[in-house]
Amino acid sequence: MESTELLTRDTMTDEAFHQMMQTGLAQAKADDSTDADAFFDQLAQRLCFIDDAMRRRA
Repeated sequence: MESTELLTRDTMTDEAFHQMMQTGLAQAKADDSTDADAFFDQLAQRLCFIDDAMRRRA
């Protein structure tokens, strides 16, 4: 599930934080991960897409 909201620990309830940690632990145990190089490639592509879209609006 993707979210556009950036969560920080100080804005989360203890319950929400613990749930996020449980989800992450389950993903790690299941080897549900993304290669770091692939992740940063995807991030760069998304940032370039956002930058292009913002320039077209200006």
